Amino acid sequence: MEWKSAPPAWRTALGFAAALALLGAILSPLLRAAWQEMKELNPLYGFFSPHYSHLESWEQRITAGLDADQRLFLLANTNGAGHELQAAWLKAAAKRLTEDPGEFEEFLTTAWTSHSGGNLLHGRTNSELLEHARRIDPENGFWELAFAERKSRDSLSGFNVVNRPDYESAWIGIEKAAASPRIKSHIPGRTLRRLEMLAPATDLASMVSRKEFVTRQRSSALEIDPLRLWVGRVIELESDGDRERLAQWFAAWENLTRRRLESGLIQPGGFNQISAVAQRFSHLATSLGMTEEAARMDRWEKAVTMIVTRPVAGSGGPRRHASIIALGSINLPASDAELEPGRRAEFAVADRFFALAVAFLFTLLALFAALESWRRPLEIRGLAGGLFPLLRPVDFAWLAGLGLALPFAWHVFIVRFTPLGCREFALTEWDMIPSLAQAGGSFLFATCLLVQTARWRIARRAGFLALRPPGLGTGWLMAFVAALFVAVIGGVRELPKWQEEFLVYGSAVAGIPLLWLLWRGGASAFGPRAASLGGVLTCRLLFRFFLLAAAGLLALMPLLKIEECRWVARDTVGGTDPAGSGLGVLEARLSSDIRQQLLEAVK
Repeated sequence: MEWKSAPPAWRTALGFAAALALLGAILSPLLRAAWQEMKELNPLYGFFSPHYSHLESWEQRITAGLDADQRLFLLANTNGAGHELQAAWLKAAAKRLTEDPGEFEEFLTTAWTSHSGGNLLHGRTNSELLEHARRIDPENGFWELAFAERKSRDSLSGFNVVNRPDYESAWIGIEKAAASPRIKSHIPGRTLRRLEMLAPATDLASMVSRKEFVTRQRSSALEIDPLRLWVGRVIELESDGDRERLAQWFAAWENLTRRRLESGLIQPGGFNQISAVAQRFSHLATSLGMTEEAARMDRWEKAVTMIVTRPVAGSGGPRRHASIIALGSINLPASDAELEPGRRAEFAVADRFFALAVAFLFTLLALFAALESWRRPLEIRGLAGGLFPLLRPVDFAWLAGLGLALPFAWHVFIVRFTPLGCREFALTEWDMIPSLAQAGGSFLFATCLLVQTARWRIARRAGFLALRPPGLGTGWLMAFVAALFVAVIGGVRELPKWQEEFLVYGSAVAGIPLLWLLWRGGASAFGPRAASLGGVLTCRLLFRFFLLAAAGLLALMPLLKIEECRWVARDTVGGTDPAGSGLGVLEARLSSDIRQQLLEAVK
């Protein structure tokens, strides 16, 4: 063993800067790509603040490569996007009404729901627009129903009539719609044509983008629900004592509601309106002694109450319905085999993000190790260079096996091959805490083992120079705690309650090995110069394995991307409804199931 001359400081600094630039060049595009992907996934997973707006970049992505006419068609019926295009289109469409029923329906829906839509009708009256609709699409009760709803807004204040002509026209339109041969919306067909213009769903981000698009399509099925007109007309007939017309009005409502359920014109947002109208009708019929009508309305109300509950925010995963619109008594309309590809795709994305994040952390540790090796005095660096050849290949094998292979194998075993990985649940269950905690715990496990194994092997080779650190057993204990944490945190799946508390307080356990690592790093960085030889030698050894760990994780990212794409290709329930309803596959199935159950319950 001999003192080895250390290279000049400028050469070491240059090498350090080159390494930093190389690492930045590798990580920078990966981090930018991950940031962009998170923005694409944000509409469904909520990574950012609710105030964060992604619509501009989303609009640019979905319209890339399209000409002006294609962009107009794609965005004409889309909420929150293409405002300038829509404004220009509405002005032109109002001046010269289209002969295409589908385009005309979108024109009305967009104009009525737009903040400036009323001004863009250029003075055209509801009667004029309704006559045009009847001419281009005869015998479709959809138009009578749509304009009845529109006129009811202007003719009723609460349930009091304030505009008699519009009110009369509205309830007459309701009766015409109930007697019409068909009730059909043309928007679903146009939605399907637009979906064909979008990029296919090859990965989770593109699937989310397509779902974001369909959920932003304005749907006449959700807009048409003239609750005030239904109840206001009943109140007027009740005051007139016209029981015969009341019975006809009740029958018209039942007929129209059945036909709207059969045609799919009532989606999740409209189920509660059925219950609200039926409840009011039931009370009014009971007070008038109309027992038969009261019994029918009561059956409607009870059927809806038993089957449907008010929509609330769901889990956010593409595989799970975006709104919980049914009570627990209704099974999710998909088998576990159908749901599994979606869950696996979500976890493949999460694993890729975790791999990048942990690789970044290992890179920072490598930079810290390089800096600590470089900043010490020349004599310390020279002595460390002379001692480094004492390490043998078996020492490097111990570091690779204990510090890299074992934590990686432990993590893969726990999260992919045992129930403790919680992968039979959606990723968003418990706000992703189990997956985040296990990834962080495995990083701590690997780092503790790398640091501890390096200290152990240096003590083994250079212990005769008093480089044997005291308290080696503490490091092994910290590594054991981190490994145990990875497994135990997954036990949340077995708890019937207190799950959130278990995750919050249980995650604090990971702070124990983290504090030990901070203590070891601080002791190396801020310890006395005379005692820095062991730290410099340890950092020189760890630098290589920190970089190796980062490189290995980055190498896994393409494989995880392939895994994600394969699972997305097998996913049959995570996409959009093939009928163009503006819902996802699961939402559409669940809505269809509820409609069928309601129709069966009120036969």
